[in-house]
Amino acid sequence: FNSQNGGIGGFEIVGNGNNYGSFPYNTQQPIILGPFMGDATTQFEFAVADIQFQDCYADILLGSIDCMTPVIDPHGDPHLVIAPNPTSYWLNVTAQLPGGLKIGEANVDIYHPDGRL
Repeated sequence: FNSQNGGIGGFEIVGNGNNYGSFPYNTQQPIILGPFMGDATTQFEFAVADIQFQDCYADILLGSIDCMTPVIDPHGDPHLVIAPNPTSYWLNVTAQLPGGLKIGEANVDIYHPDGRL
């Protein structure tokens, strides 16, 4: 993601009641979270918030992710990998098997509550 005038403490990523860590603004992107289970019921939500300036944040509700095509894999269940694109305002959501085989992918625009990208 792109940032301007961030605080010296960096930012943190949170979602679904979990804190995925604090990062300085010069952290190499993408920051990859997951894998997450695409169980068709979990409502995935994520937020990026400046540590110093609490009113500087962006959040997104991805909703539930459902893998429509059944996958038979002896090595486990499919998972989701969610990664921001460092040059634009969208997230890449990839469903993949534990061995890394991609079975689905989508891009999601990130909007601020006031409608800005």
